[in-house]
Amino acid sequence: MIRLQYHPELIEQAVRLAVRDDDARQNELHQAIDPIYQIEDVAERENRFGQAFVEWFTRLRLDRFIDESLANFPHLVQGVAEGFVRPAARRKSQRADLFVRSDGDTSHTSLVIQLCPEFLVEPAGIRDALMRELQHVEDMVDPSFGYAPESIAGFPSQQQLARDRYCVLWDIRIERILESRGLIERCQRLRLAQTFRRAFTVGGRPPAPDVFERLWEGETASHVDILRKAGGSLDWVWDSTQDSECCTTKSSGSLCPMCGFPTYDWFELDASADAWFDGRVRERIGEWRPTDGICRQCAETILSERTRFGPNRGTETVGSIG
Repeated sequence: MIRLQYHPELIEQAVRLAVRDDDARQNELHQAIDPIYQIEDVAERENRFGQAFVEWFTRLRLDRFIDESLANFPHLVQGVAEGFVRPAARRKSQRADLFVRSDGDTSHTSLVIQLCPEFLVEPAGIRDALMRELQHVEDMVDPSFGYAPESIAGFPSQQQLARDRYCVLWDIRIERILESRGLIERCQRLRLAQTFRRAFTVGGRPPAPDVFERLWEGETASHVDILRKAGGSLDWVWDSTQDSECCTTKSSGSLCPMCGFPTYDWFELDASADAWFDGRVRERIGEWRPTDGICRQCAETILSERTRFGPNRGTETVGSIG
């Protein structure tokens, strides 16, 4: 069972905010703490201040929001021994994280929640965001999800792309769970559909129209499922009936035959590209077919030559790549 500890600074700030608009309570608070300023011993004075604000924090039930939120995540509550609630430096810093500390053969897990003090007083504005953060931590300690730190093979850019796609797919899982349980007021399904489309569009070829809906309505994905979809072949995002000739189907992270660098943005290229474009590419790399693909940067460099010099120059060399 998780035991929560609130940072003294967060406690004091929340209490002061909670009584700010109540003159009677403000006066009562000052009656309790003003005499403490007279204590000469610094350590004793700070200890008494801390006790006073903790009493007021408990009296005002400012821990209720966190307690009620955690009650929705049984794996987290039972699987994490301790939790710390700390003040966030700014609103964008608010989050919940799981930390694992190894001590020999034993590991200790801790939940850390960073929150601005005003949201302990008026939590409505942060409720949905905190639910999403806590569901992520819940997944990490839920055996059915099977979360485990994984090493991803490939170039650093490939690894980063796989991580980014993993985050998108995990966010979709999180949102559908929270929406189905009625734990969020504003579902971000539309925003996630747009994010998914951007993350899984390759070479101008977007996912099939119904892929996101299948993800949303299908079985809840596990960690292994998400990792496979994020870092493996992307065949699953395209409908088998789509015209495979309209776009390159080179896999993400493959090397562009022109520049030799791994690319995740293959240029949308008709299999029967015009002779001018074919000629420009073959001047640089010899034997080449449209089905071999070309990265967007190289393709746009060549197409910029068409703009500058016109399409009627045949295969005469005009300028260089880059």
